[in-house]
Amino acid sequence: MYDQQVVRKHWNWVDEFSTQTMVDNTPLIFPEPSGVAGKLSKTVVFAVESQINTAMRNAKFVGANGFTDTNDSTGTAPGNDTLNGSCDLGENYSYYSVYSAEDNLVTFFNKPLNFIENESFDTRIYNSDPKINGEPLDSWTYFRPLDFIDLESKYGPINKITTHNDSFFSFQNDGIAVVSVSPRVAIQSSDDINIEIGTGEVLQSYTYLSTTVGCKHQWSVVNSQNYVYWIDILNKKAYRLSGSQGLQPLSDLKGMNSFFKNNLEGAVNLDEKNKGDNPLKLKGTLSYYDEVNNEIVFIVLGAKRTHTVSGGVTPIVPPEYVPGDWISVVEDGKGNAYFLVTESFYYTGVGSIVGNAVSMSQSSWKEANYYAVGYHELGEYFTSFYDSLSTIFPHKNDVLLSPPGEGDFQNIYRYNRGDRGEFFGLIKPSVIKFVINPIPLASKVFGNMEWATEVTTAAGVDVPEETFNTVFCETGYQATAITPLIINTNVKRKERAWRFAVPRNNNESDRLRDKNMTVTFTYNNTNNNRMLLSANTTAFTHSSR
Repeated sequence: MYDQQVVRKHWNWVDEFSTQTMVDNTPLIFPEPSGVAGKLSKTVVFAVESQINTAMRNAKFVGANGFTDTNDSTGTAPGNDTLNGSCDLGENYSYYSVYSAEDNLVTFFNKPLNFIENESFDTRIYNSDPKINGEPLDSWTYFRPLDFIDLESKYGPINKITTHNDSFFSFQNDGIAVVSVSPRVAIQSSDDINIEIGTGEVLQSYTYLSTTVGCKHQWSVVNSQNYVYWIDILNKKAYRLSGSQGLQPLSDLKGMNSFFKNNLEGAVNLDEKNKGDNPLKLKGTLSYYDEVNNEIVFIVLGAKRTHTVSGGVTPIVPPEYVPGDWISVVEDGKGNAYFLVTESFYYTGVGSIVGNAVSMSQSSWKEANYYAVGYHELGEYFTSFYDSLSTIFPHKNDVLLSPPGEGDFQNIYRYNRGDRGEFFGLIKPSVIKFVINPIPLASKVFGNMEWATEVTTAAGVDVPEETFNTVFCETGYQATAITPLIINTNVKRKERAWRFAVPRNNNESDRLRDKNMTVTFTYNNTNNNRMLLSANTTAFTHSSR
C-alpha cells in the first residue's frame, strides 16, 4: 500500500443512550507512486466511528482550509495548503480533547425489556401541605411527591373519598377503608401533664371496614348529619355507615331488599371506564340529602335492561331478548315505540316483536328505568317514590337546588320553596299509598273506609269541604277502578271524618277479599293548600270462603 492522504471530510452526530460517536465518510486517495509511469491513483471511501470530532481540529487541515492543486510534481511543504504532488495537504494533527468530553451531566439507562410505564395510580390518596391562616401562599395547592398512601389494589380503584365527623372514608369497588389522618395518642407524664405523641405523617395508616361491600358510583355517596349513605351496585343493596354505628345494609333492614335486587339490572351497572357512572347521560346512581325533611333520596338511572333498535333495519346477527328486557324501536318520522318483552325471542325485525312483547307508553319506559326513592332518617323507613328526573343536586345545609331534568339546564329551582304540589313549574298530584293489614293471617272481606283529613289554605284558613280526589284499592288478585271521590255522592263527611264504601272488583259484584288490601289516594293540589291525613279506619268481616 502506498502513502495515503485525507482529501475530503464528512461527519455527523449519532446519539443513542448517551453514547457519542462521530461517523466519518472519509475518502482516501492513493496517489501514483513515484517512478511508476502510467499508474493512476485510486480513492477509497469508508465510514468509521471515532470519539474524535474531526471537524473541530485546530490549525490547518483540508476540511477547514481547502487546497489548491498546481498540477506539478514538486513537493509540498508541511503546513502548506497547496497540493504540488505529494500527500501533505497542510494537516497539523492538532486537536483539543475538550471537544470529546464525556456527556455525564444527564445519566441515561437502557429501558428493560419487561418495563411497563404506569402513570395511573387509582388506589393512591395524596395529601397537601397543612394550611395556616393568613399565609401568603395557599399550602392546600402544594402536593409533595412522597405525601401519599396506597390502599389495596385488589379491591378495585378508589371511586369516592368522603369525611364524616372525624372519620375519613375511602370507597372502592369491593372495599371500604377508614384512613387515619394525623393520628395522635395522649399520654400522661410524671408531672401529670398530657403529652400528645404522633409520627408527623398526615396519612399514616388505614383499616378496611369491609372487603365485600363497596361503591362503584362516585355520585351515589352522600352525607347526612348521622350517616353516610350509598347504593352498592355489585351487591344490589343500599347501605349506610357511621364511625360509631358501623356498616349497615339499609335495604335489608327496612324491607327493600327485593325491590333493589330486581331494579338494578341495566346500564346502572356500568362504571366510568365503560361510559357509565354519569348521571348526565342517565347512567348510574346518585343521592342527595334533604335537610329540611330529613330525608335521603336515592336516584337510579338505567335500572332495566334496555335496547334500542331501528325499525327499518334487519340485523345481520339477530340478538336474543328475554323477559324483562325493554325495547325502544326508532322509526324515522314516527318517534319511538316502547315494548316490554314477555317471551324469549330473536329479533329479526319489528314483526318479530308481535306476540313476544307488550306495547308500553313512554311514561312507563321512564318510570321503569329511572326512579327515585326516599328514606326518612329519623323515622328510619322508606317513605316515597319521586318521578322528577333531575341529575344534579347542589346542596348546603337547608338549601337544595337542581335543574328540572329532561336535558333542561337553563333553569335552576330551589326545593321546599314555592307552592305546595308544584314541581319545576308544573302542578303534579300528590299520592299516598298504604297497606291495610289487621290480623295478618286472617282472610277478610273489606267493607267501608273512614279517614280524617284537614285541608287549610296558605293563610291557614280551613277548607272543610275538600279531601282526596281519587281512590284505588287492590288485593293480591283483585282491583277496583280508579274511582273519583265526589263529595255527598260516594263520599260523605261526618264531623271531621270522611266515609266511603270500598268499590267492588272492577265494578263487578265480587267484593274485595284477601288477607290485606292496598289503598292509593290522590290529591290534585291546584290551590296551594296544606293537607294532613291524621287517621284511616277500614271496616271488614271475616271471609267464610
